[in-house]
Amino acid sequence: MKPKLSVCIITNTIDDRLYEVIDSFRHPSFELCIGFNGLAPGSIQAFQQTAAPLKVFDLPWEGYGATKNTLARHAASDWILSIDSDEIADKTLIEHLLRLELTSNKEIYALKRLQKIGSHKIRFGSFGAPEWKWRLYNRQFTSWNLEKVHEELLLPAGTATRQLTGTLWHLTAANLAAVKAKNDHYARLSAENMQQRGKRSGLLKPCLAAFMAFIKQYFFKKGMLDGLIGWQLARESARYTYLKYRNLRTLQSVDRT
Repeated sequence: MKPKLSVCIITNTIDDRLYEVIDSFRHPSFELCIGFNGLAPGSIQAFQQTAAPLKVFDLPWEGYGATKNTLARHAASDWILSIDSDEIADKTLIEHLLRLELTSNKEIYALKRLQKIGSHKIRFGSFGAPEWKWRLYNRQFTSWNLEKVHEELLLPAGTATRQLTGTLWHLTAANLAAVKAKNDHYARLSAENMQQRGKRSGLLKPCLAAFMAFIKQYFFKKGMLDGLIGWQLARESARYTYLKYRNLRTLQSVDRT
């Protein structure tokens, strides 16, 4: 029997997180299609045996948008639910998908995505802001654009947009240390971008901006309501902001020499 929809995931890694994502979408009404890139055939075969039942494909890397379109063409259903390899569905989302009457090919559905860091569900602060992602669509009506990164689902004329209830939990990072490592990297990139745009940092700017970042995250965006992790993320926001402007001052010093 043809599945109600095909859950399509592209990835280049096999880890516990991927198994958790797959398990959250397991249901007899859904087909699971996993598109791997850059993995040894033996690893893919071993995964297929341990994670069955599902379909596994070894795909060439064409960029995110094009690779998602390629995987969608392998699916048994015209209705594609495109999921990242670090996104987990809650029970409410699965229940809504099962009740959904997929009758019009022109309907495209958005899923609400929230963030998790380790076992912590983040509901406040910048990390807690919900994101609505277009993910469920009919492949006969639309597809992903061909951007290599930051791909988007095309919304043709006549599209009827809908929202699903439930939550798609994005596993942002394994722990706070991973968040810090990402922020160290992005603080350098942000400083370079600011320098290219002609922005400058005064002597007090790193400290003042860091202080305001903490106030904004912890109080104005209600990070305090997330408890200890909210406090830690507000402090990390301040640290990232400080590093960003300190790095900019370092680049300014190099320019003057």
